[in-house]
Amino acid sequence: MDFHDAATRSQDPNLHVAIASYLQSFDGAYDLLLRLIKYRRRNKSPEAPLDDEEYDLRCEYIRAIIEKQRKVRGNEHWMVSHIQFAYLLRMDPRKLEDFSITCGKQGFLPCQGQPILDSWGALTRHFFEPSELWDCAGFELPSEILYTTDKINAEVPGSEEEPSMSHAQGSEEPDDPIDRSQETFNLCLQLDNDTCVVTGYPLAFAGFIVPIEWNCTNEYLEYTKSLTSALSVIIDNPAGEEPLEHLKRLYDHKGSIDKSWNVISVSRDLYQLWRRGLWALKWLSAVALPEDPLKSRITLQFHWLKPWNTIPTLSATLKDENEALGSESALTASEDIYPPSDEVYVIARDHKSRQSIKSGDICTIIRFTEDIDKCKQMFDIQWEICNAAADSGFTGHANIDEEVEWDLDGEELPSEDEEWVMTDGSEGTWLPGGPE
Repeated sequence: MDFHDAATRSQDPNLHVAIASYLQSFDGAYDLLLRLIKYRRRNKSPEAPLDDEEYDLRCEYIRAIIEKQRKVRGNEHWMVSHIQFAYLLRMDPRKLEDFSITCGKQGFLPCQGQPILDSWGALTRHFFEPSELWDCAGFELPSEILYTTDKINAEVPGSEEEPSMSHAQGSEEPDDPIDRSQETFNLCLQLDNDTCVVTGYPLAFAGFIVPIEWNCTNEYLEYTKSLTSALSVIIDNPAGEEPLEHLKRLYDHKGSIDKSWNVISVSRDLYQLWRRGLWALKWLSAVALPEDPLKSRITLQFHWLKPWNTIPTLSATLKDENEALGSESALTASEDIYPPSDEVYVIARDHKSRQSIKSGDICTIIRFTEDIDKCKQMFDIQWEICNAAADSGFTGHANIDEEVEWDLDGEELPSEDEEWVMTDGSEGTWLPGGPE
């Protein structure tokens, strides 16, 4: 609804009657309405899903990729998987067209298409690996944090090309994990006023945007480095930088992304759901503060993400955070807050207005101006991976390596995938906090 539509509707006598009726409906209605008006959130409608023309254009490019990859792989029946299809559909048409050309190159020029396609599953799993949660608002981090490589082996069954996390042979020096920086968390909490940037609740949890596991050990550094080609295709290069150069900070050295530009303050429960791909933050803009040009205000947009293959069943509810501001979980479900084959319903509310957080709600954070490009890159990475994970069914525990059902000889496009990719994930009643 634009400004003129809103102005016209405000003159509707039925609206005034409805407001008067609401104010008389219960004690405290007047105060509640004033609170809603005073603390109303900024909201920008999420981008519309792909229309038929855009979808058809992307599918034509993907069709060309499939046909060329069948020749490169020597397999006339090869088909893209759900995760590959999801990433390809999210690419800009121009980049997708360029990628379709690259996918057919071989001989003297190495074929980059195949290893990139085969690494997208590993990249997604790498992002969503289970990680330890440490509440830095209440206590110091332990000096030793143990990791295991068994839990992060993200090798896709049946794909020999995909990188693995196997131990380097012959290494005698222990590959000790880094100690996470308390200073980084404290700085982040200070910049975010010790509040959740999404809901405004106090006692926020300082968590990483891109998981610190990506470079906590030398082994992780090498694994992350092996996946940067797959990542570079879906993340834009900053102007003037060489391909892949802008991604070196992800594996430059242990702890290279343990910085304030990769940390954000959110409630502990929302962070757990974020690390399961149930919502994401989209970068909108960054503007230097007039009173302090060394800092910039970053505008982000909140989105609930719906796994395409799930069936809504009430599983868990985020309780009123006024009742759960301590370090313990505020979820009413079991320890596994995202059980297989079950949907997680979430009610996240604004601290002041008490209104549900909706897709499209605007959040702002302050970060140092010199770090803006690095911070944007972190948000772009989580945005693309979280959305592709939801679109492919990964966050709904689907087999993302399963092939898309698509008969290239027929006229029909992959109808099953068309159904979920043409949905913005905010319709219906999947999440009570979603748009109404």
